[in-house]
Amino acid sequence: MIREANPKDYNDMDSVFRASAKKLCIASYSSEVVEAWAGKCWPERFIKGASEGNRHYVLVMDETVVCFGSINLEKQLLVSLFLHLNTSGKGSVK
Repeated sequence: MIREANPKDYNDMDSVFRASAKKLCIASYSSEVVEAWAGKCWPERFIKGASEGNRHYVLVMDETVVCFGSINLEKQLLVSLFLHLNTSGKGSVK
């Protein structure tokens, strides 16, 4: 189920972000950049994003956040899209 995220999701979203960034972004960014983004737990990043006009959505399967995305409609911008490592590369998710 895809739904708008709520603050109770932020810890799970942060875990997905950190694991995904460390594993998948390292091919495109330096380890220093990835560590700056994902080196420490910081679920408050989503509160900050919401204050900047970002809307967060999650894909939940078996009561687990497996994907999240953040968009800013005013700026017409996809801010982020991250997948749980167990979901990445599996094709479409239903």
